[in-house]
Amino acid sequence: MATKAKKVTKMPVYPKNLNLETEKGRQTYFENQETYTCHADVVQFLKTGKTPLRHHGLPIVLMIAPIGKHKSVNEVAVVYQNKLHFFGYHVNGLEGKAKFKPHIDSSQVSGEPDGVLLPNKVPRKPNNKAFKHMLLINADEEVSLSYLLDSVNCCQQCQMPIVSFGCLEQFYPDFSVEEILDFFHTGAIQILDYTVDETKPLTAAQKKVAQGNRRKSHRSGDLLKAHAETLIAPVGFTLFNPYDTPTNMKWHRPGTILLYDPEIDMCVIIGQDEDTYFGCELPDKFTTIDAAFQGLMPPEARNKKGVLRQGEWFLVPDEEPKQQEILRFDNNSEAILPLDHPRSNQHRIYSRDARVMPDGKILAFCPTLFHEEHQDVEGSDGWYSIHKSTAVRSFSQEGVD
Repeated sequence: MATKAKKVTKMPVYPKNLNLETEKGRQTYFENQETYTCHADVVQFLKTGKTPLRHHGLPIVLMIAPIGKHKSVNEVAVVYQNKLHFFGYHVNGLEGKAKFKPHIDSSQVSGEPDGVLLPNKVPRKPNNKAFKHMLLINADEEVSLSYLLDSVNCCQQCQMPIVSFGCLEQFYPDFSVEEILDFFHTGAIQILDYTVDETKPLTAAQKKVAQGNRRKSHRSGDLLKAHAETLIAPVGFTLFNPYDTPTNMKWHRPGTILLYDPEIDMCVIIGQDEDTYFGCELPDKFTTIDAAFQGLMPPEARNKKGVLRQGEWFLVPDEEPKQQEILRFDNNSEAILPLDHPRSNQHRIYSRDARVMPDGKILAFCPTLFHEEHQDVEGSDGWYSIHKSTAVRSFSQEGVD
């Protein structure tokens, strides 16, 4: 029996370049919209390095997000000095009534970019090995391009790296964002590794443990605590859907990037923690995201069950103190953990009994951690030692963490 041949979708023939400043150019675009849209799409541009659309001599690319069954919105970006700047949009499918009249002024082109094209030596992923360009996407919430690219799944489809430009800027206070992005082309900043947004299911053994936690825990807070104490997360991952059935629970790690500045020997990891972008300067140079996350954890917390974390602080299950303490807080005391900077947000710890031991170790019984930008973290009825990450310094997108 003959098999049915697989239908191959052919790419429209590459059209001539169009100058969208002119009425004739815009008219030609609308008469051949499907062809131009295919070749000017940002994904196609990253693959080939070409786009047939121009405005004031600058290349134009389109980001396409379907709306409903027939219409789509094309966000428009200009490519200028290896950077992408969002500056407008037009609506297709309105029976020819739409007008494509983008206006580029110097302030929009010279302002903070929404993405930067990267040199070819950047590490590649399976979905972008043959691409002409790599695109580092600005993940800051206020940037239109990052929102749009996410809406069309460009990041996932092409496995492009993302980073908070605002967070990156905190490590280079004497330079503008434009200057910092130029460092990627000169080699002053190197991308050592990056991961895209990733989820993975629980292992069979973890599902069994999670199911046991569901049977034993009658309150949501107890269930969350039980999961934290019995399930060891893969490096850099957190538990997603912790109140769901084990089959629907997943480990989740947001897109993360590992950068290195050889001139000042600075290695930085930038990612997300509880939906907030953060950046940490690492104590050593690491070459992979997994190694960097492992290196960020204090040695006492590595590969140990029951570890709880809030930002850079870790609660590690420990034994009841047997030595005489040098300082003791009891009767439900509250204290503020050491700050990196006067403007840092406070991590406050509340405990029934807290002690500072002769070696400097801090022990707390049934502690709870509070912070303005993090969820409260509550320990069980037992002793925990308190340890800080190994980060040299850390920043959030808004400034000092």
